[in-house]
Amino acid sequence: MGHDASGDPKGGFGKLRQYGLAIFLIALVALAAILIYHKLHPYRFPPNLIAGTGRIDGDLVNLGTKYPGRVEEIADDDGTPVHRGMVIARIGSREQRA
Repeated sequence: MGHDASGDPKGGFGKLRQYGLAIFLIALVALAAILIYHKLHPYRFPPNLIAGTGRIDGDLVNLGTKYPGRVEEIADDDGTPVHRGMVIARIGSREQRA
């Protein structure tokens, strides 16, 4: 009455539930480990590149960079669409060369 052929009163679903829970917990720990690793070891740019954030509004340009310097080269012409990650200018910096 309520028993399967193996004698398990839950019909074998008890072990399946335990295995499912164990697999879920292992996957959760693995995901947490990957996220922690990526947080502690962020991507680093090569030494010849400088990352910056900014906004271009018409003729006004506001950029924030790690190192001060002058714009040595502008990579694109006026009117060229700019996408995330594109190099639009190269900055000459004494601190970067040091």
